[in-house]
Amino acid sequence: MGCGQENKENYYAKYLGFIQHDPMTYSFRFVCEDIKKWQAGDHSMLIVPYEDILVGKKLCYTSLPEEGEMRFTTRIFDELSDFKSALLNLTVGEDIKISQPSGHVTLNRENRPVVLLSNGVGIAGMRGLILKYIENQNMITEMLQINVDSRSNIFKEEFDDYQKKYPNFKSYYVSHRQAFYSILYHELKMMMNRHELDPIFYLAGSDDFVEASKAYLMDLDFSEDDIFMGGKQSDACCRL
Repeated sequence: MGCGQENKENYYAKYLGFIQHDPMTYSFRFVCEDIKKWQAGDHSMLIVPYEDILVGKKLCYTSLPEEGEMRFTTRIFDELSDFKSALLNLTVGEDIKISQPSGHVTLNRENRPVVLLSNGVGIAGMRGLILKYIENQNMITEMLQINVDSRSNIFKEEFDDYQKKYPNFKSYYVSHRQAFYSILYHELKMMMNRHELDPIFYLAGSDDFVEASKAYLMDLDFSEDDIFMGGKQSDACCRL
């Protein structure tokens, strides 16, 4: 057994089907009687049967417990990994193994702005943090999310709706890094004019994006202690 599963208890989750956001992006839906609570930013290992083995991968929760189901969002390209092939071949009602939720990212409420930066499907892990803010804006002076994605804009309609309803929430989708840095610089400059305290940053996406974004923020003299990072969840399967 591998992939850090030695000390984590596994449960069974029932497959409910998937939501297809675009030709390559899917949210897979599950319910589990033994897992009723998880936090925004948590992840679990999904372990699914593939031929005569089990394959697993850690995925972030896209949904919150209040929505009544677990959802995990990922991209599926033409060249399928064993894990993603197994996901697509699940039948509604089938049980899979799932590890207990875990994670180290929480939505800090320190009377400061919160900035969420992601690329690609990294936006999926940010959705829970955004929902927690929409549910309760206490001790968060404002929230900004920027996603860089050349393929599609996952959850854009949902976040645009929040932007209309909540004046202290801003949402941007851009297709390339140059636009990302331009908008980020402008928004941070305006944000610092509005608030005395520096923002708290959350980064998610490819390793390259996360490291480059961290370096950019530190070059602007933001503290490393205020930058919370996630990385790419490897496409390599864990075989059990």
